[in-house]
Amino acid sequence: MTTKRKEAVLAAFRGLDDHDYRAFTDLHAEACTYRMNFDTYQGREAMRAMIQGWFAAFPDLRHEVLDYVEDGDRAAWVVRISGTHTAPMQTPQGAVPATGKRIDFRAADLAHFDSAGKATSWNIYFDMLQVLEQLGIAPKS
Repeated sequence: MTTKRKEAVLAAFRGLDDHDYRAFTDLHAEACTYRMNFDTYQGREAMRAMIQGWFAAFPDLRHEVLDYVEDGDRAAWVVRISGTHTAPMQTPQGAVPATGKRIDFRAADLAHFDSAGKATSWNIYFDMLQVLEQLGIAPKS
């Protein structure tokens, strides 16, 4: 098993945490397809807009890749995501006012890459209920 894309993935997350959204989206093919739980996005500009929305609400958002595997044109990793909710978070149901609370959760990502090393699909799965509970928006189960 190889890890030839691992450094590119780690560099993309470093760029993301430095608010260099281009460094993150440069890892993606122009027409990359994204799925974040049940939401889908088409194209890296749509992904950039979604990411910027998260950083608008959580300016100190950080990503730490905890585990990484790669097989052929596919790679998967677990990423720890943490940050403080200091500004309104836009959702399909409207804006959620800043709570001042921290989030700290894990996501599992699966990406497929083309021969140029660009992601052609990127799937992100995490427990949104856990995030909402940490923000005090949903009652703890």
